[in-house]
Amino acid sequence: MKKRIVFIINNFLVGGVERFSRDLWPHWDHNQIELSVISVWGSGVLAESYRELGIPIYWAGSRLPYSSKNPLLKLYFSIIAPLTWCKLVYLLCRLRPMAVLTCLTQADILGILAAWVCRVPVRIIRQADVKQIHPLVKRAKQLLAVKLATAIIANSAPTGKFMQIYFGAPDQKVIIIPNGIDLAKFIHISEQPIRANQPVIGFLGRLESIKGIQYFVPAIDLLKTKYNLSPQVVIFGDGSLRTELENFAISHQLDNISWRGEVLRPELALPEIDILVMPSESEGFGFVLLEGLAAGRVVVASDLEVFHALVTPEINGYYFPMGQPEALATILDRLICDPQLLRDTQTRVRAWLKSEGQNYGLAAVAYRYQMVLLSSADTSVER
Repeated sequence: MKKRIVFIINNFLVGGVERFSRDLWPHWDHNQIELSVISVWGSGVLAESYRELGIPIYWAGSRLPYSSKNPLLKLYFSIIAPLTWCKLVYLLCRLRPMAVLTCLTQADILGILAAWVCRVPVRIIRQADVKQIHPLVKRAKQLLAVKLATAIIANSAPTGKFMQIYFGAPDQKVIIIPNGIDLAKFIHISEQPIRANQPVIGFLGRLESIKGIQYFVPAIDLLKTKYNLSPQVVIFGDGSLRTELENFAISHQLDNISWRGEVLRPELALPEIDILVMPSESEGFGFVLLEGLAAGRVVVASDLEVFHALVTPEINGYYFPMGQPEALATILDRLICDPQLLRDTQTRVRAWLKSEGQNYGLAAVAYRYQMVLLSSADTSVER
């Protein structure tokens, strides 16, 4: 008999959480699992891709596309949160799932509490970041999500440790399963040599402060003013900082930057990039970093603990101190001016991909999720 699983997510915006939740489904055993998705925080451009996979979508909150550029919209979603929770309870009572899997703070709080009220036996939080939150929201997540969850899946060891230290999650509740990607989508890119003599520098991600885009653009300005370098730069993504940064680029005459907007498929953007910069302030795992490595790009990232499982400095990538555009510009200058170093680094990235890449293949990761969900459901039935 199929086990009904419900994903509860914030919205369908372009992000690692939303793409990962969608991409798990094709790799699961459809004879054992029946999947549905409930959004609590609005819609987004990825909703249609869920439908194309045959995944039923339900709306506990508004169907309006959530936008970080519109603070009034965020206020609106907060005001209707009680109504959203009531609708969520109704949907869970109607769907009667064996397990609920939530991700991101709003979905965690509303989803786990609703699942507990509806007596869903398996209630799992998927923790995807190590971001500190408002003390009141933190307390709500501790009491209404972490305490009531039957398990917590963390996407890295640092994320698991964060859940234990910051949220007080019991050690026995935390399961570490790394994120995964469909390596087949990137393997052909990794076979292409980078343009070492005229490398293109790129950023791929949301244009929000947590992703560090506010350090990337000033670093490009420093390349011009301090090192007399104006390489081609491409920025894929959208967000609340876009207008401010575009104005910065105009005022500093950075006409070498091309703003490409939101991208739904990273495998289409990465061939245009030779040096991928990930200047994040905080990450739970680093999807874009993994995708860059899978595509054989040379990566330069903030020196965050969570990245250490993927990148060994000076071997398959480079680090700079988080929040320091000057240090980032220095590394980029070194790479741009040494084509052989770029070629050698790509060779080492390919070697890493051959030896370690399968550990992050989506099929293997999806299987581990399926085993946790099914075994937890079976244990609950036995109890």
